[in-house]
Amino acid sequence: MPRTGGARLVLYVAIAARVAALPPLKRTARPRHGALTIRGGSTKKTVTRNPRAVVVQKRTDVLGASFNLVNNVAGCGFLTLTAGAAGTGYLPAIGLVAFLGAVSCGSFLLLGEDALRYQASDVRSLWSEAVGANAWAVDASVAAFCGAAAVIYHGIVGDVFGPLVEKYLDIPPSITVYAVALLALFPLCQLDLATLAKFSLMGCASVFLTAFAILYRAVDGTYGEDGIHRASAVASAATGGCCGVSAKALVLSANLGLAYVAHYNAPPLAESLARGDGGARRRFRQVTFLSFTVLVALYAGVMAAGKATFGDAARPNVLLNYGASDALARVARLATGASIVFGFPLVFSGFYDSATRLLPPAWETSLQKRRGARRTLGSLCLVLLTAQVALAAGDIGLPAGLAGSLLGGFVVYVLPAMIRWPSASALGRVGCLMLALLGVGLGLLGAQQTLSAYGLI
Repeated sequence: MPRTGGARLVLYVAIAARVAALPPLKRTARPRHGALTIRGGSTKKTVTRNPRAVVVQKRTDVLGASFNLVNNVAGCGFLTLTAGAAGTGYLPAIGLVAFLGAVSCGSFLLLGEDALRYQASDVRSLWSEAVGANAWAVDASVAAFCGAAAVIYHGIVGDVFGPLVEKYLDIPPSITVYAVALLALFPLCQLDLATLAKFSLMGCASVFLTAFAILYRAVDGTYGEDGIHRASAVASAATGGCCGVSAKALVLSANLGLAYVAHYNAPPLAESLARGDGGARRRFRQVTFLSFTVLVALYAGVMAAGKATFGDAARPNVLLNYGASDALARVARLATGASIVFGFPLVFSGFYDSATRLLPPAWETSLQKRRGARRTLGSLCLVLLTAQVALAAGDIGLPAGLAGSLLGGFVVYVLPAMIRWPSASALGRVGCLMLALLGVGLGLLGAQQTLSAYGLI
């Protein structure tokens, strides 16, 4: 009998140890305000209305979360920075990249900390908790920003694939844009976002491959005066010297408004770092500081390298400056094109869903139905509409400048200030007011300079 009791005791201890070793059960919360929850194995993903927002929610370290954030933010916005720096010296241009990066980092922190305070999982629910009324303003800003991003993506498709198709098949680039929209982008927009999220690594690989190509060509001498690729490239001398300042720097600030937009990611990222140990705010700050440091270094390096290679002749998509004989540039263009094709449905989802939420409830319900014929037709119309706008714009510089100055200015500067305002102290409200005024000023001046550069005013 004692032996039997001892055996039972050992068995109970073994069972208790086994149960203790099991992973904790996760409470499943209903997705709020349009967030789509996807489960695959032990990983949960939340696809928000951010054009680049696929945030993996799991117990990841600071480096892993930083990698995801950089991957979601970098996108293709850095391709326009070299053209924006035309006429501005190296030091002022790099200083502007660093300054606006620091301000964007601070406003990103505001949104994340407010999201933790109000336990909000996305910007729309955060606005509803902090401000209350007029949540449609968030939907409108998301719809406008994602729509502008879709236009830019169509433009890059034309830049990348148009010349190749025209060279080998003698088909005009405009036909190529429509063909890719109908045969690739529209069908991909009908797929589940969980399937498309698997290609997010392609976007990150494309960013760093393109950055490597730009940096390498700036120092390898092939685009120098006697370089082998110089004859087929579009290049000129760089004005502004080391410290020259020009009003055209406002175009650079507008382009940075697009390149630094990460702020729809702040609430879901903050939520993913909450583990019940009270360290979410510390981890969120670490991820934010590390990510924006990488972004500032990436943007400053690519901008300076492109400026050193092509001077003031840099085009709004700097990849178009490289010579036709440059194999490395061709690989970078094709990688960017593939990334754009698979990234477009994430942008378009934010555009479509936010735009339809602005409609009357009966229309919204009909158009939001996942497999409905009206949703399919509505998606087709919007894909073709954004393609037409991209062709009418001519290049990505105009939509990038306007989206970055006006929409980026609102999302990066004004929106965080408005959300923080109700709970801020007297001194904090002064800071909120300064941040909002900075956004309004940069937005209006950047838009004015962008329109002026294209001869529209």
